[in-house]
Amino acid sequence: MNGSAQQHTWDGSGTQEEFMKRDECILVDEGDEIVGHSTTSWPTEVDTKEDVCNGSAPGAARAAIRKLEHELGISPETFSSPEDFKFLTRLHYCARDEKTWGPDAPWGEHEMDYILFAKVPNVVLNPNADEVQATAYVTRAEMKEMMEPNNGLLWSPWFRIIAETFLEEWWDDLEATLTTNKHVDAKTIHSILKE
Repeated sequence: MNGSAQQHTWDGSGTQEEFMKRDECILVDEGDEIVGHSTTSWPTEVDTKEDVCNGSAPGAARAAIRKLEHELGISPETFSSPEDFKFLTRLHYCARDEKTWGPDAPWGEHEMDYILFAKVPNVVLNPNADEVQATAYVTRAEMKEMMEPNNGLLWSPWFRIIAETFLEEWWDDLEATLTTNKHVDAKTIHSILKE
């Protein structure tokens, strides 16, 4: 843990949104048990170099399962295990929130994200209105049209970067993307910094 972090024992009260407003995060152990909270950035379970190199990244997959429940209301029981996810690569990016704050935005995102795919039948969505404005199942052509800059739709910077940089190749070869290591790039951290 970062030496500047202030860690507290969690008393069981408070929601994730409340911790976010205080710029705190919930700390979990390797068994997903809450062990405290901290005034550092968002928790990501640490995967070993071997986990990343072999394409498994189980810590990132467990974190994805928690975030899918929090943001999209997808039950963790939808996934049989972290192995349901296919790790593809990592993305380091930063982007200002100009849509909300204008061209001199003081706020934005600066993250390193693990990109994971999962193919799961019968997904039930219950989106968190504080996190997700809208959802839709779309064809590839529909998504491409929706991503056009002049259509007025807003996209998370990380999703736009993934869609513009990687998604077409993965979608062209979806079965191999999901079931083989053909598109796994465990060695590269793709750095896309938008000023």
